[in-house]
Amino acid sequence: MQNLKNICYSQVTKQLQQHGYIAPSMDEDVRMKKIWQLLEEKDISISFVPNFNYGSDLVSTNSKELKILQVRYKGHDEEKFKDYVYRFGTQKERLKRLPMLIECENGKYAPPVGNTRSRAHEKAQLTGPALLIGANLSLEDRLECGRQIAMISNTDYGEDVFPETRDDIVLQMTNELSVKLKRDKAKVIKDTKIEYYRDYVSVKLKEIKRKYEPENMHREAGKIAKEVVDNFCNKSVYARPITLYSDYNNTDQKVRDQINKELQMFWSQNSWDHVVEDPNICQVYDQAETTANLEQRLYTLWRMPNFTQQEFWVAHRIKTKQSQVTTDFIVKKTDSVLSIFEKWNKNTKHRNSHIPIINRVLILASYIGYDPVAYEWNKQTNKFDKKQKTLDK
Repeated sequence: MQNLKNICYSQVTKQLQQHGYIAPSMDEDVRMKKIWQLLEEKDISISFVPNFNYGSDLVSTNSKELKILQVRYKGHDEEKFKDYVYRFGTQKERLKRLPMLIECENGKYAPPVGNTRSRAHEKAQLTGPALLIGANLSLEDRLECGRQIAMISNTDYGEDVFPETRDDIVLQMTNELSVKLKRDKAKVIKDTKIEYYRDYVSVKLKEIKRKYEPENMHREAGKIAKEVVDNFCNKSVYARPITLYSDYNNTDQKVRDQINKELQMFWSQNSWDHVVEDPNICQVYDQAETTANLEQRLYTLWRMPNFTQQEFWVAHRIKTKQSQVTTDFIVKKTDSVLSIFEKWNKNTKHRNSHIPIINRVLILASYIGYDPVAYEWNKQTNKFDKKQKTLDK
């Protein structure tokens, strides 16, 4: 078996070299060598695919599998993503280091290594080379393997990698505990959950303290542990608001630019606060705590003597006075907003009075770690259709 395994890994290395790619086992990047060593030690299968369809075969950026593999709280670097789209999509630059992909439940693939490069290829609708790993593992084991190599890939070994933040560590521990919890269901039934969480966290605390001994981060270890346990005991993760949106006014160019950036994730040909493009559209930014306030604003706009627009576009910021906002709250609030907007569009009195419908809704990324979502009114079904990000198409 050992000989067969060595032949398998050496064969992939040879294939990569023959095609002019950097083989992880021969890479000067320490992280790639460590990933290769892990694959060999655990006898995890790996295969070279010269023509992987990035345009159609990657999981959605909102997939549950990708969230487990995520080790950076803020996700990928947007500037690096744009640079890769230009280099690989427009300039037709050739990959040197190949993304590593694992197959997920729906038959699509998630990239624990090379996520930004993979997404740039997806955006450009490219077919290209890839390394597929873990075909000989169960789905749970593949995800755990992917999570481990993603951690290695994002470790600072002197390469161009940002240092880990406190939020990164909380995310990594939360994801690891989530996978561990699924694998140890029988044990959790016997023990109380809180004891199970504490056993896990006590081990991780020692790792954090050793890793960050020269820095101030190790002083945060106790708080980090409490936050991770709270995440699971409350079955929701507390979200922190994005300060950019907290004091919006009509002259705040930074906020307008951010709304425009999020809008173009779904409607790349349109922009925010540039109504000159289409005089039939009225764009409204809303951060009211109740949608009743927004409805009153829409009525006020419609009653203005010079109002001639035929549809509203609403950019909505989820806002609350609650000090602790959970995932459940954000989901319920989004559903509530859509329900009220749907009633607005179906209101017979509105139609008879020629009051414009709300045609597009952009729920802004109002909390750290939560992506924007968008909806467009479907006149055939009289419902809002959820839009896919342009890079998911």
